[in-house]
Amino acid sequence: MTVGPETDTWRMPEPPVDVDRPYLRLLRNATYRWWKPLVGLGLFFWTYLSVIAVLVIVPGVAYVSVKQNIDFLTDQGSPLVFLITNISLAALIPCAMFPVWAVHRMDPRFLISVAKRFRWNWFWRCVGISTAVVIGTYVLASVLPVGAESSSGASRSSLGTFAGLALVVVLTTPLQAAGEEFAFRGYLGQAIGAWVRFPAVSIVITSLLFALAHGGQSAPLFLDRFAFGLVAGFLVMRTGGLEISIALHTVNNFVALLAAAAYSDFSEQLTSPDAPWSLVLIDLVQMTIFVVVAEAMRKRWISQGLLQVSGGASSRPEGL
Repeated sequence: MTVGPETDTWRMPEPPVDVDRPYLRLLRNATYRWWKPLVGLGLFFWTYLSVIAVLVIVPGVAYVSVKQNIDFLTDQGSPLVFLITNISLAALIPCAMFPVWAVHRMDPRFLISVAKRFRWNWFWRCVGISTAVVIGTYVLASVLPVGAESSSGASRSSLGTFAGLALVVVLTTPLQAAGEEFAFRGYLGQAIGAWVRFPAVSIVITSLLFALAHGGQSAPLFLDRFAFGLVAGFLVMRTGGLEISIALHTVNNFVALLAAAAYSDFSEQLTSPDAPWSLVLIDLVQMTIFVVVAEAMRKRWISQGLLQVSGGASSRPEGL
């Protein structure tokens, strides 16, 4: 029996990564083949559907068969249903990383950032500016007519329901937001980016898919989600990782969901397919301010060698 590297069939090779290759083009490496993104996308969807079947569908069917009650499945305002929804979206994280290893034969940590790690210091700075910009936007909306009409006449959650929803929001919203970012800005962005030369094409396509994935919606709400996808994709490309989009996505959902749970009917707010143009305009202003501030921070950190935006080594690899 031969002992040595030849027997280690599961060892993952490390294809060379161009030091100048941007995040959305990382899968266009030395081992790239045109069919790999196609196979990888198929594996991603198959894996996710399998995980959802095990984690959500099978237990749900079992519960209904025992309790003979399907009402809870349609109650989007229930903390349990909201928890199940967020867990199912968090499952996108391992499902997105799996084809990077299995098909592209790359370290799946490249899906996090070009530094192959989650740059925590950079993430928390992004959380800080996200919080300031998002809360500032909500304060602005609250003093405008659009801010007052959203909660007028709406039934509010009971104290117990609000406490349950708030707990689920705090504990699982970061994972839910990260799951969507790993899927859309992460693997879908890199898979499409491997096919096309210009990252902007990947950003536009994934932003469109991100908006469509939210189901039926009015034109203003679709535009709002599409614009968020464009901003998130642009910032991911500029910073070389998902940290900034996860931060913005998490903070935005935190504020919106907690406000919905506290001041309005949570189920209605969560499933509403409509939004006024005025709120979309406010969101566009919010995202514009965020991009300007984030770009200023990015330039400062790059000049200090603290933020890596391509495959090369950072001068402070353990500092982020």
